[in-house]
Amino acid sequence: MQLNEIIAQTNDCHIHFGQFRNGYFSIPTVAKQLQEIGINRACIMPTGFYSKKEFFECLEELKKIPLETYDSFLWLTPRILRWMPVENIFKLHNFKAIKIHCVAHPDWLLFPEKLSEICIFAGEKQLPVMFHTGTETPAHIFCEYCKNFPQTTFILAHGNPIDETIQIMKNCKNVFVDTAFLPFPNISKLCEDELNDRILFGTDFPITSYFYKDKTPLLWYKDNIAKFVEIFGEEQFLLWSNGNYRRVFGEGR
Repeated sequence: MQLNEIIAQTNDCHIHFGQFRNGYFSIPTVAKQLQEIGINRACIMPTGFYSKKEFFECLEELKKIPLETYDSFLWLTPRILRWMPVENIFKLHNFKAIKIHCVAHPDWLLFPEKLSEICIFAGEKQLPVMFHTGTETPAHIFCEYCKNFPQTTFILAHGNPIDETIQIMKNCKNVFVDTAFLPFPNISKLCEDELNDRILFGTDFPITSYFYKDKTPLLWYKDNIAKFVEIFGEEQFLLWSNGNYRRVFGEGR
């Protein structure tokens, strides 16, 4: 299969819009770039916000994207829940998943009961929950949620650290990992532990443009997919970027 044919079947579970450092990625700009790349579908979410005003601004931006091409993530914070119940938030837009970022919003760690309520709600509504994992919030922080709410699908974004992520995935069949900023050797470890069926292709695009300045965003994206196919093969890549995506997010509505 030609690279462009593979790209046309690719779904990306981790795309952003909004402010990042000294740059701003508008939804029209991001949508145009993804259209030029030629991928099939993407999950899109804000880079974050801290006020009620910003939340509604992000909401208005999300309403501009076509549902036949994108799945919207709700970037959820404890502060939002003080403004309105999560049930009411989902009446505002056709959100397909929930993003929890405990580095941007460390107050989540102070209210574990609130996070548990969100996990229950997500399980009842069949909504995936994506946890940001990293140096400040390693995967093991979310282990108990993954174990205690087996009816909920969780995504450990970035799979950091990989050994903790693998252990959680082995113990919890409801846990996926995405490949955004995940080094290829770590993806190989997931494959060696036979976790291929719970890997989701994600890029963190267009934030990647801040870290790969030697290429244009579009060239980086296509080269990234080409590298995936070169290392892991076409069948594996399409499983992660198409088959597994459809299992988690559905066929697109």
